[in-house]
Amino acid sequence: MKKTEESGGDLNYAMLEYRNSPIAGTNLTPAELLMNRTLRTKLPVLKRILKPKIPVNAHREFKEIQEKSKKYYDRTAQEAERFTRGENVFIQNPNTRVWEEAEVIEEKETPRSYVVRNKEGKEYRRNSSAIRKDRRDKKKDDVVETESKSEVMVSIDAEVDSKMETNVNKVDSKNNESVVTRSGRAIRKPIPVNAHREFKEIQEKSKKYYDRTAQEAERFTRGENVFIQNPNTRVWEEAEVIEEKETPRSYVVKNKEGKEYRRNSSAIRKDRRDKKKDDVVETESKIRRRRSPSIERCDDQDRDYGGTEADEIVFMSDRITYIILYNILLSMGDFPKMS
Repeated sequence: MKKTEESGGDLNYAMLEYRNSPIAGTNLTPAELLMNRTLRTKLPVLKRILKPKIPVNAHREFKEIQEKSKKYYDRTAQEAERFTRGENVFIQNPNTRVWEEAEVIEEKETPRSYVVRNKEGKEYRRNSSAIRKDRRDKKKDDVVETESKSEVMVSIDAEVDSKMETNVNKVDSKNNESVVTRSGRAIRKPIPVNAHREFKEIQEKSKKYYDRTAQEAERFTRGENVFIQNPNTRVWEEAEVIEEKETPRSYVVKNKEGKEYRRNSSAIRKDRRDKKKDDVVETESKIRRRRSPSIERCDDQDRDYGGTEADEIVFMSDRITYIILYNILLSMGDFPKMS
C-alpha cells in the first residue's frame, strides 16, 4: 500500500492484485478463500480459470504449514525466563540500548509481560525479552558457598592426611589426574603392565611402513671426491672426504679452500663425473669389439675420410645399408655382380 501511494498508482488496482496473489506456502489466494473464484484483472486469462471453484482441504493445508513452522522453531527455542515480584533485574532502554537496573513490581496476565521500576522511580511495562536477571547476587552466593565448602574440605583433609599416604596403592587406576597430598607430593597413576608391549607394537608397525620406501644410506670412503651443500646458499660445492666418524652417517669433508666441515650423509653427494667418463670409454670399446670384419675393411678403405667421429659413424651406417641392398638385388638376379 505504501509503495503504491509513493509511486502514485491506483490503490484499487493494487488491492485487486494483492487479492489475486497466492498466500505464502499455498496455492490459494485471498479471493479464492473468500469468494471461491479468481478475480478478473487487466491480464488476459482463460474463462475456465474465472469459474467458481471451492478450495478443498484449505483448512488442513494451513494447519500443516503452522505445524511445520512450529516444528522448526521449537528446535532452538528455549523457555522464557520467569521473574518474581521484588526481584532485581536489568531493563533495556529503548532509546540508548543500555541496560539499566530495575525491580520487578508485578507480572501481568498477558504472556511474558511485567511491570518494572527503575532507580528513578519510573514504572514501565516490558516484555521478558527486554529484561535480564541480575546475576551479581548469585555470584556472591556462589563465592560464599565455595569458601564454606573449602573450609570443610580443609578440615576433612587434615583428618585423612595420614591415611592417604598409607593407601597410595589403592588409588583408582581409571583416574588419569595425579593426586597431590597435603605436603605437596604428587601421586601419579602407575603405568599399566601391558603399556611397554603396546609401545613396542606401535614402534614395529611404524618401522614396517617406513622400511617400505626407505633406502640404505650411501657410504663414502676416505679421499673420495664428493659434493657438499652450502647451508647458506644451498649450492653444491666440490669437496673431499677426510674421515668417517663413529656416529652414523657422519663424515669430515674438506672443500677447495681447505676448510673442513662435519656433514651428515644427507648433505653429501657422490661425484659421478669420473664414472660417466669411464662408462663412455667402456661403451666405445664394446662397440669396436662388436664390429664385423667387412665393416673393418670399409674403415680401412675410408680411413682418410677426414670427418669427425660422428660423420664417420653415419658414413659407416650408409655403407652397411648399401651392402645389404646389394645382396638382396643380387639374390633376385636383376643386378650385375661387382668385380
